Amino acid sequence: MSVQDGVHAVEEIAKNTWRIDESGFVNCYLLTGKTGALLIDTGAGAGRLRETVEDLTDLPVTVVLTHGHCDHAGGTGWYPAYRIHPADRAPVYRIMSSGLAVKALLNGMKNKAPAGMTVMPEFPKKPFRAKAVSLSEEQCFDLGERLIHTISVPGHTRGSIALEDEKQKLLFTGDDINVSLWMQLPGCTTLQEWLPGGRKLLILAKDREAFGGHGSGRQSIRQMEQTVGLAEKLLGSPGLYGGRGTLTYPDAETFPQIVYRSRTLRKNRTVPA
Repeated sequence: MSVQDGVHAVEEIAKNTWRIDESGFVNCYLLTGKTGALLIDTGAGAGRLRETVEDLTDLPVTVVLTHGHCDHAGGTGWYPAYRIHPADRAPVYRIMSSGLAVKALLNGMKNKAPAGMTVMPEFPKKPFRAKAVSLSEEQCFDLGERLIHTISVPGHTRGSIALEDEKQKLLFTGDDINVSLWMQLPGCTTLQEWLPGGRKLLILAKDREAFGGHGSGRQSIRQMEQTVGLAEKLLGSPGLYGGRGTLTYPDAETFPQIVYRSRTLRKNRTVPA
């Protein structure tokens, strides 16, 4: 279902649960209970996300980010505050989630698009300079007869989280396990640090529906198993898979895939602040 701003499309994926697609580029998720609503991620900031959310619910909305990247944090300015893992409040992630990062991302997309094609719509000015509020350990959001728990899964960023609705058997993975897992960006951890969280999400997804940050949102067990397997293979023989610049395994045309740099294969690497 498309909505009035012409940018967002809405799909009800479970009871009182919607996937909000921003121009086919990134997903946000809205969950409602009896007394409150939870908005998971805010997209890159195109269109009028808050109006889209208000078309779906008039309950008070809490905003939480799965991680501090601009395609998930770009719309935080529609709200006065948002929750984020404290590790993703480090300077590297503030830069990666900034308006400057959004512009760089869009310029990169435009350069790859055919001549005359509009990649993304205009980005309206937001009413708030949103305040980042740190999540507590094992944060639980009580929406009124609906509890949403956070799960720490460092990897794609140091503070990446997933969110779980145990009652409805739903899992929201952000970008920490995708058909194309990006581990090449500033602030990404190593695959050694990513792997425990990836395995945890795979186990949880075996009796939950899993939804990610891009594409149709739907994550299959097979796809998640393959991604974990790729990481295990890279870590098993890191000397075979190093090189210069950005690398893709198995290759750029095969999915699932992992995009990485040689440093991603190192052990016990400290992410810069």
